[in-house]
Amino acid sequence: PIAEQLLRIPPRLIERASFQAIAALVLLGMAAFVWRRRDKRNKADRVRLQNMVASRTAEINEQKFQAELARDEITRQAERLRTLDREKRAFFANISHELRTPLTMLLGPLDQFRDGPQRLAEQAPLMHRNARRLNRLVEQLLDLQRIEGGQLRISPELHDLVAWAASLVDLFRPLADQRRIEIRLERPEEGLLAWFDRGQMEKVLGNLLSNAIRYCRAGDRVCIELARDDETARIRMEDTGPGIPAGHLPNLFERFYRATEPDSPIEGTGIGLALSRDLIQLHGGDIAVESEPGTGTTF
Repeated sequence: PIAEQLLRIPPRLIERASFQAIAALVLLGMAAFVWRRRDKRNKADRVRLQNMVASRTAEINEQKFQAELARDEITRQAERLRTLDREKRAFFANISHELRTPLTMLLGPLDQFRDGPQRLAEQAPLMHRNARRLNRLVEQLLDLQRIEGGQLRISPELHDLVAWAASLVDLFRPLADQRRIEIRLERPEEGLLAWFDRGQMEKVLGNLLSNAIRYCRAGDRVCIELARDDETARIRMEDTGPGIPAGHLPNLFERFYRATEPDSPIEGTGIGLALSRDLIQLHGGDIAVESEPGTGTTF
């Protein structure tokens, strides 16, 4: 008989269950690795995209904010231009009236000259006052122009502030007495020397006194106090007049601004306080105002 022999052939490696299990695990691991790497890349892409969107959104918001600021600034500038235009028209109306009034007071006596020299002589003081008024107004306008052009220079000298203020107050006392307004000058007993341009500071104090007398009523009082404040001199003027509404105070020292109603009978150009502030600042000082309607005003 033919002999038989059964040969047992071992399975190939790839056919082994352990190999297949390991291969499956390796494939799963590779798949997981690829998935995690792709997910990580996708997350990075999403983060980068989110950052780009956030950055672009921030840029758009900033541009929008800047556009709103520019729009607000344009609106403010437009309103400022309208305000300046109104103030300019009011200024020319006021300055025309201010010029016309003294000119009329000058031309009237000259027209009466035909009645004889005696009549003109009687009107000479009135003509002189109005001529000085015209000259003062023109000087204020010229000073404003020089300040704007940086051409106005001051020449400070050492003066007795008390004697200077007393002499200036005496010039306004007849007008104050005529209107029954009391002017009081409070001074330090030891005197007070200060460096200032006498002519320019006369414009400042003269303007403040003129305004106080113009707006005060009969029986009101104007008090000027001179004092030493460390190494500087301080001038404080307080009146018991009608006061200034709070809404006018922030703009009181602006050029051509008037703290009165358009139909107010009180004349003015709106340049006196602006010029006073500029002249004081040229001296290295400053000016401020406090006021309460019905109580009075303090500079």
